[in-house]
Amino acid sequence: MADWKGIVGRGFTPGAFRTYVATLAFSAWRPQFVVVHNTSAPRLSEWHSTPGEQRMRNLESYCRDQQGWSAGPHLFVADDLIWVFTPLTTSGVHSPSWNAVSWGVEMVGEYEEEPFGPAVRDNTVDALAVLHGWRGISAETLRFHKEDPLTTHKTCPGRNVDKADLIARLQARMRADAPGEHLPGRDPGDATPDDRADPPAPVVQGPAAGGGLFTTITATEFAGGPESGMPSAYGGTVDANAPQVALPAWLPAERRRVRVRSVATGQWVECRVNDIGPWNTRDVYWENGGRPLAEVQYRNRTSAQNGSVPENDAGIDMTPAVFAALGIPGPVNERQTHVDWEFV
Repeated sequence: MADWKGIVGRGFTPGAFRTYVATLAFSAWRPQFVVVHNTSAPRLSEWHSTPGEQRMRNLESYCRDQQGWSAGPHLFVADDLIWVFTPLTTSGVHSPSWNAVSWGVEMVGEYEEEPFGPAVRDNTVDALAVLHGWRGISAETLRFHKEDPLTTHKTCPGRNVDKADLIARLQARMRADAPGEHLPGRDPGDATPDDRADPPAPVVQGPAAGGGLFTTITATEFAGGPESGMPSAYGGTVDANAPQVALPAWLPAERRRVRVRSVATGQWVECRVNDIGPWNTRDVYWENGGRPLAEVQYRNRTSAQNGSVPENDAGIDMTPAVFAALGIPGPVNERQTHVDWEFV
């Protein structure tokens, strides 16, 4: 039997769930998207026949003792409360291909047959908005269990759950939660084909930088090695072989091009901004004094906007292709350097 990770076993209203998540800090585990399921059994009409706390204990016994799993799904969403099962800061067991990289959210009901009512639906949207906002990921990364190529549950979460509608509701909820991070009517997943185009090749030399240069910014590496193919907050995936970066706030399409210069080598490369991070998700430091919040958070050991205490003071993340273009050697996903950068 696998070592059991334990459960939280608490139910929250949507507002209380948001408050609860704000008290958490990410561990080394970083979920990349959410997988949506339905419980099938129990159905929604059966859920309240057992008190919620007892229901959690029963589910724990099922996952741990009967199935021999190390954990279960992360959330069970009912028509009244959002129940936290597996701790949100560790991987769960819910979808065979994606356990290691995703949160699992179970909606209470059998939606192959039962109507997908507004009570469960709205609580689910509220829960998803909190998770997506905490991790800084796009609504368009949402996946249904039946999309897992290795699952035998080929109808989950049921024919009565419309994925496009659920994503649209999630996008609207996320815009309402953080209107300053989005253009009207836009979501981080709403990239156009022009937004997605990469520079044909790294530009390793360039003219002297003009105004708006952000200097001596710590840069870390992402999207290489085991993170290869990771989802982008702007939709699609991050390409480790293309010059791409992450900045810690959402940017409109017309500002998703930057030039980066290595302080160590003096080489330049033009990059596409294709993710949100590191550490923070609403830190527009290029408009607020020019220094990343992570510098203060790292120095004072305080939490960043993603809920974790930064392990470094990085204000930009760069793909392996950027490190290569700048002439910075080292093991993939372990390199760290200082750069100057500006918007193109």
